[in-house]
Amino acid sequence: MREDDFASVAFISAGCLLFLAGIGIGLLQCYWYLQSGVWTEMSVLEAVWMFRGQSVSNDWWNYPQQWLGLHKILLQVPAGLAVFVAGFIPISIGSAS
Repeated sequence: MREDDFASVAFISAGCLLFLAGIGIGLLQCYWYLQSGVWTEMSVLEAVWMFRGQSVSNDWWNYPQQWLGLHKILLQVPAGLAVFVAGFIPISIGSAS
């Protein structure tokens, strides 16, 4: 296998994993809804907090001092949708190679 072929397969595989992760987040939200009857929203920042832990440190994820608009957008964009759409980037890079 050529090095270019390996890179293409790696990018396409990463994109597919992101697609599956986006679907998984959506399925997790559906599971939580079926269990409780209340839709649990999960923004990009809430997903970061869930996996990283919402620390008490004074970092940008918790207490932004700049790039406030980006922080507000990340609080509004659903995590599942963002991860699902982000899967297009490595797939398009991998298929262009």
